[in-house]
Amino acid sequence: MSFEITTNFVQQFRSTLALLAQQKSSRLRDRVQYEPATGQTLWYDQVGQTVANDVTTRHADTPIANTPHRRRRIDLSPRNWADLIENIDKVRMLADPTSTYTMAGNAAMNRKIDDIIIASFFATANTGADGSTAVPFPAANQIAVNSWAYGVGSGNVGLTISKLIEARIFLFGQEAVDDYDEQETDGTYIAVTAKQIGNLLATTEVTSKDFNMVQALVEGKIKRFMGFEFVRTERLQTDGSGYFRVPVWQKQGVVLGCAEDLTMVSIDKRPDKNNAIQPYYEMVLGAARVEEGRVAEIKCL
Repeated sequence: MSFEITTNFVQQFRSTLALLAQQKSSRLRDRVQYEPATGQTLWYDQVGQTVANDVTTRHADTPIANTPHRRRRIDLSPRNWADLIENIDKVRMLADPTSTYTMAGNAAMNRKIDDIIIASFFATANTGADGSTAVPFPAANQIAVNSWAYGVGSGNVGLTISKLIEARIFLFGQEAVDDYDEQETDGTYIAVTAKQIGNLLATTEVTSKDFNMVQALVEGKIKRFMGFEFVRTERLQTDGSGYFRVPVWQKQGVVLGCAEDLTMVSIDKRPDKNNAIQPYYEMVLGAARVEEGRVAEIKCL
């Protein structure tokens, strides 16, 4: 037997490329209000509430309500993604990576959409006739990391049933949820990481109905709990203290404005790059909080 036969052993490679684990689609886009736009700025006009009057005198002057008007400015900006695939790379890899690259690019752009929306929950909004008045996220809309308003406990903690109840009560108090209108869907959401779902599992009794509901969230059997539709994302921000900023919102509280939707503009040869193939995506969009009463924040350890 030849001891050199191993020289002729065949090395087998995959003929295709596989995407590593990653978020591929936008999870928040359909859970905020979408508005097409033209240009670099979207103006979102609003009408506030008025008060009805009691009629106590015959033939009295008609009172004028003076309906309040509000306006929010949503700034749009371009975003893009591109990469290069040289012909020599295709030969060396024994596979054409173009289609996998385009999938990776599409996933990157979808994650960018979610990042834009997540940032808009707590960012300073712009209001007024010319959008020059800054509106910071209100401290009154924040549920503290050590809040136990509807539970028994103390100290800083992650996501709890108590905090979910407090967030729900906040939206009720702002009339952001019209649970008496059968024609109107609730449309209330909470974005959480896997960590917050773990918090809920750890703070509910194994034998309780709450635990069974949260366990179903983990298994993907249901999406709703405590009146909220849960949206899992691992892209939530943290504050200066390292606490997770968990957003709770009603759909109409945030607007995603889009002048150019996510599209693959081209897959072209680049003569200036040795005829490399370049897949290219771009979009022009922006998001903003348009009503404070429809957005809350839960601080989580």
